[in-house]
Formats: sequence, structure tokens, C-alpha cells
Amino acid sequence: MFTLKNKFFALYGDIQIGARTSRIVAAIESCGLQVRFIIDKKFANSYNAFSTKISLEDFESRAANAKNKWVIVLCFFNISTHMVVSESLHRRGFDQLVFVPGYNVVDYNQAHTMRSFFNRLLYGNICNEELLPDYIDLCISDAHCNEIISKYGGGRYVSIYAPITLLYIGIESENFFGRISDEYLLSVQDKHISAYETHNELFRYVFCGGNWPEHYANHFSFGRDPQIVVEDRKKVFTGMLHMTFNDPNYWRDAPLPVKWNPIGHFNLLDGHHRASFLYNFGARRVPVVMTDDDFCAYRSFVNVR
Repeated sequence: MFTLKNKFFALYGDIQIGARTSRIVAAIESCGLQVRFIIDKKFANSYNAFSTKISLEDFESRAANAKNKWVIVLCFFNISTHMVVSESLHRRGFDQLVFVPGYNVVDYNQAHTMRSFFNRLLYGNICNEELLPDYIDLCISDAHCNEIISKYGGGRYVSIYAPITLLYIGIESENFFGRISDEYLLSVQDKHISAYETHNELFRYVFCGGNWPEHYANHFSFGRDPQIVVEDRKKVFTGMLHMTFNDPNYWRDAPLPVKWNPIGHFNLLDGHHRASFLYNFGARRVPVVMTDDDFCAYRSFVNVR
């Protein structure tokens, strides 16, 4: 936990927009504190009210010996950018961050505290004595990987946060839905989830203004009306987005079922749409559930490496 008192401040992101940033600066200064640096690659020169504009690399160099003295406030409008950038800053050693947490929280109460503070920050209703959670206490990080989240079935099944780099598409003989005859689906078996171009295409269509997902419709309609199938999946994806931002426990309570592959990765048994959503959304670690035997084998593999 940290307080704002006796800290230095830096703002990061979307500085050129101006209005939101001005409100944040005013709120910080109302507590008798000062914004020392503006970190932004696209800083607009017309906004010259701030004393020092600086690149992230320069800021990191100046703050290297006193990172615990700095609070970095993220000013992005896109919430997924908050998650990506906050994790990047954490990896650089900055854990005193003010941002909007999303799917990557491990503590709902802490997430509520941070979201409430960020909202009040926009309207000048803060004080420098408030306690805020450090990133490491609030969000999933490398420190949480391989830790057991829950046990099921009397301990026979275990859920953990696993690196998405180890999440692979399922294998025919181990898929919940039985034998697969589609040539494309057979071609992507046992490949990384990023190789599921049909699902990537669907994500782009739903969230990025992409073209009609013809490839997805061709392979996942299974005799039904492609239009209905795609619109149904669009509702599923938008529902996932809603739950991501409104229920931090959603993903943890619905882990992806996997099987450990001795080659060195997990194969999905189900939940490929959820896995593809998380991959395209930028998740680095995802909740998975496996047998206790698979967990022991995975842990041994990680320890040997």
C-alpha cells in the first residue's frame, strides 16, 4: 500500500487531449502536491502548462534510484491500454501506479479502491492521506504464476494463473466434443492459441471494425445459418468484455480446462473462444484448471527449467 503524501508525480499517456489531464493535475495540486514530469511520446507542444516533458526512457533513468518516491498516473482513455501499460511499468520496477484495473486483478476490494480513487481524481475529490494498493497487491503478475487459485473435486483438480505463451489449441483425441473432421481445425491442432486465425478474425470483426469473419463462419457454422452463428458469437464476446470490466472475479471463477503436454505447454480441452478473447485482449496470464497430476508435472517442468 502507498499514500500520495511526500511523493513525486508523473503523468503518462493521452496528454495531447488536454481536458482530462488538466483535471488530474488540478486534483493533485489541490492536495499540495506537484506533477514533476509528463511522460508521453505524442505530447502536443501547445499544452505548455507542464514544466517538463520527458520520454519513458529518460524518466526511468532519472527515477532509477528512487522508484518508491514516484507515483505514475495513467491518463489513457482506453481501459485495455491501462492494463498493458501498468504491467509494463511494473516490469520496469514501478509499482505505485494510479490506473483503471480490468481483467487482471486478484483482489476485487483492492480493485474497487483503485477505481474509486481514479474516478474521484477526475473530479478533484481526493486527499494525500489515502491508502492505495501497490500493483503487486492488485494485479496478476509473474509473482502469481503457478500459485494455486482454487482446488476442486476434493483436491483432484487445481486452478492456477498460467502464462498465455503456454496455451495451445486442443488435440482431437482430447477434445470434449469428440472427433474433428474439419480440415482447418485439424491443421491448427496443438498450435499456440495465436494461430487460431478464425477466432482472431472474429475478434477483429466484433471490436476492431474488421471485415465480416467469413473464415470463421465457414468453419464454425456446422450447418446453421452463418449470420446467426456470428451474431451469437458477437454477443458472447461483448458479454466477455462487459464481465471483464464489471466483475474482476469472472475469469478466475471460470478457468479454462487444460491438459499438460509433456512437450512443455497446455492443450485446451474447451474454452477456445474465451482463450482467444483473452489473447487478443492482451492478457499475459490466464486462469486454467487441470488435474492435480498435470499440475505436479507442470510444476516439475517449470522448476527444472
